[in-house]
Amino acid sequence: RVNIPFNCFQRIQDGSNLWKELLSEGYDDWLTSTQIQQLKLFFQRRHLLQHCEGMVDDKYIQKSGDSSYQIGQRIVVKPDDVLVLVTIIDILAKNIREKI
Repeated sequence: RVNIPFNCFQRIQDGSNLWKELLSEGYDDWLTSTQIQQLKLFFQRRHLLQHCEGMVDDKYIQKSGDSSYQIGQRIVVKPDDVLVLVTIIDILAKNIREKI
């Protein structure tokens, strides 16, 4: 039995590490480095939407590396970004399903 920390899968590296522990493979085995960066960015944006009403703060810029926004701006969720995220999640889900 593996102890899964609370909200582990909201932290990309922690989630990947847990899958590596369980399945001997993680996100970096299934995704390109670009996809991992996109996933991190989208999860940071999700955090802003959930906790900051979508308003960019310094913590977001530091954690995401997103230079397309300035502090105080509201992020915009674009349809293409949603499609990219769904594609990435689909890749992860397919790989996890294959391993379990």
